[in-house]
Amino acid sequence: MNKNNLNIIIEQYIANFEKLNAPADQGGDDEGYKWRVISAFKEHWDIDAPDFCDMFCKAMDAIGKTNLINNAYVLPLQGIIRLMTEHHEVEFVRQQFRLLYSEDDGDIDARGERVFAFRDNMNAKIEERFPGSWKFPQNTFCCIFYLSLWRPEDNYIYRATEAREWADCIEFADDFGSGASFSLKKYYRMCDELRESLQDYPELLELHQERFDREARGFDDELHLLAFDIIFCSHYMGFYRECPSLGVSTKERVRIAKRREEEERLEVEIQTKQEEITRLEDEVQELPDLVGKSVKHKKYGDGKIESFNDGIYLISFQEKQSKFNEDAIAKGFLTLADDSVAEIASGNLAIKENIRRKGMELSALMRELENL
Repeated sequence: MNKNNLNIIIEQYIANFEKLNAPADQGGDDEGYKWRVISAFKEHWDIDAPDFCDMFCKAMDAIGKTNLINNAYVLPLQGIIRLMTEHHEVEFVRQQFRLLYSEDDGDIDARGERVFAFRDNMNAKIEERFPGSWKFPQNTFCCIFYLSLWRPEDNYIYRATEAREWADCIEFADDFGSGASFSLKKYYRMCDELRESLQDYPELLELHQERFDREARGFDDELHLLAFDIIFCSHYMGFYRECPSLGVSTKERVRIAKRREEEERLEVEIQTKQEEITRLEDEVQELPDLVGKSVKHKKYGDGKIESFNDGIYLISFQEKQSKFNEDAIAKGFLTLADDSVAEIASGNLAIKENIRRKGMELSALMRELENL
């Protein structure tokens, strides 16, 4: 480990500690939220809860309001919740978390395999239930975060860019990889080195203890969250600018620069694509209330719209009731006397198809960034 660079980082972390942890309404960054959301999770989590869906929503409520899993564009937590609330996949979700949270006697390789299995099983089910969805799939870092919720004293939160920058800064002697080659064991070993080194900084430990006593309830993370917080804050606070050369060779600096250039390119493309999708979503027009209106179907004849819930029309025909997706009007399966409704529906359908295509492009870009 490059102790000189570590000293430079820790000095800055201590110097900025008050700002990092002051409440937002006092001009601070309120980084203590990480300990608060895990406290809230601990208070509610029960894998054997009779109403697992309700328990899950309560345990994850505070987390869903932060940037630890969800953001303005991707919503992995909502993907899991919608599997349970819309498609009744409660026992499937419970079983996936039961497997993810299996005992492993400290075998980090086995834990890493469970992370990938959880991600792949969840995403297969999400694709089955929400074909083409780009908002709901689980990514690697959020699946690792679920481990920190479960046992923060044994696990570290993971963010790819922040982790790679830290590895470069302290000259970590191994490569924990990325994408399919990612090694949880090697990443945890890097974090362990940092956590163990924190004993050399009593001033920091004293500051942190005051924060921990204030923010955490019902658990002891044994400095695992602090280690991640240093890695995370070093990235977004720009602490690395004070580390002259990061102690790496010219060849390595070129490699790092190229990788960061590629990361920046992808991040710009992702942001642009997200903004395009948001603009398109704003263009979708709300259809008028059609409940009680008469419709015609080529096969079933005349009918009446009885209700509309979650994008589904329930229509009574002479011999039966049938359900139709709201796009049935745009596709011509259902016709109304008012042609303007079909025009709006057709316009919405074209926009939704455009959103779907851009969503697939966005998913590909996000996978490419994760696999760098």
